[in-house]
Amino acid sequence: MKLRMLCRDSDGPYAVEVEGDPVNLPNMPDGAFAVHPNPFAGDFEQPLFCVSHIATGGKMAGGDSIDFAVSLARKKAKLVSPEMYATEISAHQAIADGVSRVLQASDFPQALERSGPRIVCAGCGTPTDSLARPLCATCSGQFQL
Repeated sequence: MKLRMLCRDSDGPYAVEVEGDPVNLPNMPDGAFAVHPNPFAGDFEQPLFCVSHIATGGKMAGGDSIDFAVSLARKKAKLVSPEMYATEISAHQAIADGVSRVLQASDFPQALERSGPRIVCAGCGTPTDSLARPLCATCSGQFQL
């Protein structure tokens, strides 16, 4: 599924379109979040994967594996009350509504370089150049570096 990851730079907020897969988190509406590759992952300070809110693009968590990003998002979600969720979504929606620039993940070549054949299935070793699907089609294993 396509979603927009909410970002900000010196020119203001913008979005980057990414491919992700829905993930359910505790205390959150089903289907409200997705795990996806981070287009900024070529920088060492950035995680490889993010869990973001589908409607607003707000990032919940990030990690260097899909499992870690989702695990961290689940830990954070357990601490969020319905009131906190509503407040955060409202704030992120206001920012997302002001976005005038939408970039594509392919605009970030460092992420494409980092997501090359070094990413393989932990179960069978099948390489991938696309992290849009977190599970291997061959054996349903998890992709990892």
